[in-house]
Amino acid sequence: MGGGGPPAARPPLRGAGGGGRPPPGARGGPPPPPARETDTALVRRAAVYVESRAAALREAGDLLVPEAEGAIGPGHITGTLADLVGGRMPAGGPRSCPQLFKSVGMAWEDLAVAVALYEAAGV
Repeated sequence: MGGGGPPAARPPLRGAGGGGRPPPGARGGPPPPPARETDTALVRRAAVYVESRAAALREAGDLLVPEAEGAIGPGHITGTLADLVGGRMPAGGPRSCPQLFKSVGMAWEDLAVAVALYEAAGV
């Protein structure tokens, strides 16, 4: 991240004024930077959870654009999905704090590995 001014970003699909629904045909996975789905105001207010900190800080336009704008820093990520699932981090937070999970398209890979391991174990 870092370097230069904010990247030119397309308008986000979701804003701080309301969650909104993804448009018909919306796909999973991240839009390529600097594209994003959520606006800076929402990201700044939210507790942000990711699959992988490194991948999110490299690929997630939803985080890269607000950071380039100076609205958040790399420490803005609250935790990872593994932290939540493993009980190392409590879910929730203040009711006024939106909870944002930013996927960069890795969850299906995790599921595929889990299924393969399960089947290999003969369970």
